Amino acid sequence: MSFKQLVAVVLALSLTSLSAFAELTDLAKALGKIKTSAQVREKFVNAYGYGFGSDEMSRVKRHIADAGFSSITAVLRLALQDAKSSFVFAPTVRSSISDVEVLITRMNMSGHGIILKPAIVTDSDGINVTTRLTGIDPKNPRMFLDTYYRAIRGYVQIARTRAVTEIVVGTGLSNLWKPQYADFWINTLKDIRQTIAPRKTILSFEISSELDMQAFDNWSKKDPASFKEMLSVLDKVRLSMSPQEGTAGNGDWNNQLNTSKINDLLEKAQKLFPGKIYSLANVTIPGCRTRNILEDEVECVNDPNIQDGFYDYPYQQTAYDSWTQTIEELPLQTLALIQEIEFVYAVTEFDPGAEHEDPRFLVFNKKVKESLLKKTK
Repeated sequence: MSFKQLVAVVLALSLTSLSAFAELTDLAKALGKIKTSAQVREKFVNAYGYGFGSDEMSRVKRHIADAGFSSITAVLRLALQDAKSSFVFAPTVRSSISDVEVLITRMNMSGHGIILKPAIVTDSDGINVTTRLTGIDPKNPRMFLDTYYRAIRGYVQIARTRAVTEIVVGTGLSNLWKPQYADFWINTLKDIRQTIAPRKTILSFEISSELDMQAFDNWSKKDPASFKEMLSVLDKVRLSMSPQEGTAGNGDWNNQLNTSKINDLLEKAQKLFPGKIYSLANVTIPGCRTRNILEDEVECVNDPNIQDGFYDYPYQQTAYDSWTQTIEELPLQTLALIQEIEFVYAVTEFDPGAEHEDPRFLVFNKKVKESLLKKTK
């Protein structure tokens, strides 16, 4: 959150006494410590353009900086044929290593952070927006883990030589966080740690669903020694969550439900992963009333009651306002635990036609864009 955003928050609140002023000062300090990251996913209209190193992505980066974000989270494509497959590979349609290096250079030059988050998609994703594959449960877990590390190794090497803020591992792999694979995770994470040590890059993993939380809890109980050793290598735990709605599609976004969910995640995280940095990740504020949610991935479904089938801009604006209010009203002790909030914000193609807009991303909603830009002025 930028200084200008903090000023806007403080001015919006009334000062009724010296004690209230002191409380607001504490609130401003707490909010000021929370960084914001704009998650960006690749959107290809052909196999050659609109990757992370493209001119279009340069425009996206400038807009994100103007909107007051601290960093960009680049979702990097890995691939499986399907959720049961065991061989992880680099898909044909993706940003190259050199594209990623260009993005890192641009972010470094502007003084913004860059987070690298490899995510597995289906091989058929190709010419569209990156969507994470859910329910990954390979037939040969050992082959999967070996090929997974080979697939992310190039990004780890980038973090050795360039200023990368954070690298995220294991996203969406709840079926692989098990004590029988402890040797892989411990050795792999130690190797990553040693590789990125010169740059002091943050090493993190992401809780994408309750399945991840259950897997880690089970591991900690069955083999506490290996679990503790694995955790000792990690810096940060990313907790995926989105605004909570009373009844799906009704637009009754609920601050109480938001707060309850945040508290629940942080309480579990502090018990399982004590002493780590925590952030809220993959915050998806949907612009569609009809949707499926698979783990933490939102899939919008065509709605015949909406004029263009998918997008309901006022609905998304209400959800965004609810989320913003929730964060501003969190108790100070809760705010103090959150280092960063990552929003599902943009794709690498800045101004697509209406037929290419994706209602999961805030950047396509002009009202939300205007609101963000106003807060930084």
